[in-house]
Amino acid sequence: MDEQTKERLIAELRDYLDTLAPAQGAETEAAREVDLYTLFSELAGLKNEVRLESRQFKGALDEFRGVFMTLEASGQRLQRELDTRRGEQAMASATAERPLLLELIALRDRLEQAHRLATEHQSSALARLAAKREHVLIEGLAEGLGITLRRLDQTLAAYEISAVKTIGRPLDPHAMRVTAVRAEPAQPDGVVLEEALRGYLRAGEVLRLAEVIANKREPES
Repeated sequence: MDEQTKERLIAELRDYLDTLAPAQGAETEAAREVDLYTLFSELAGLKNEVRLESRQFKGALDEFRGVFMTLEASGQRLQRELDTRRGEQAMASATAERPLLLELIALRDRLEQAHRLATEHQSSALARLAAKREHVLIEGLAEGLGITLRRLDQTLAAYEISAVKTIGRPLDPHAMRVTAVRAEPAQPDGVVLEEALRGYLRAGEVLRLAEVIANKREPES
């Protein structure tokens, strides 16, 4: 192939490429426009999906919040009912136990009196003159009564029962009943001088009133 033919072919190829370049550029631009349109469409669709999901999530959250509030209100109502039932049961139990506890307290009074008599008899002159066998018997009786009293006190303590403190204290009409008065000038007016019958409390509430002798000073002339 001569030089003239080569130059002619090269020139024709150049002319062809020059005519082809604008078409390829337009196609590339068109493809870019198509790609951007697709991208914007997908973004718009994604935005709509996110908005829809967000709305559904908010609805579910509101529904869950409503269910939670309902459960919480139901739990509070149930707790109040349980507290009421417990209070009623405790009151009914205390009412049912009261006569039995008063009987135990009365039994304690008798045991304490018997224990005091046995102890006083041991220390008296008559006991020293009594036969040795009788003295041993009374000594054993006093010891047995003391053990029984301590066990009974433990039982009462298990029911939150405690004695009312009276002697030397001002008269408390809620827990004490005056059965007699005595004049003691050295003591304040209205103070308890002596206890005729011990009173008892249960968990701070009066179970049995104490019977006391209170001080009442004579009016000064």
